Amino acid sequence: MDASFKAVMKITEKAINLLVYTLHSVTEGQDAVGKVAVKIEVDLVIYNGRGTSTDIEETSIKALLDALSKSLGNEKGCEKEVV
Repeated sequence: MDASFKAVMKITEKAINLLVYTLHSVTEGQDAVGKVAVKIEVDLVIYNGRGTSTDIEETSIKALLDALSKSLGNEKGCEKEVV
């Protein structure tokens, strides 16, 4: 997952500081759905992101992109905290 996060930073040319990463199982079994929540810092502002999928890598990237899109102003009413 570290490589994926670094790739996103390189593509977006943003310095992203990952503050919190949590992974929870939503369902059980071989095709269990996982839920990831992240908290990132971009330009001294903190953003939250969430993602769900049966693939942990995909779920993690979805959460990161969710938070990153909020930092880019693509979502009104985004959750943010000024550091």
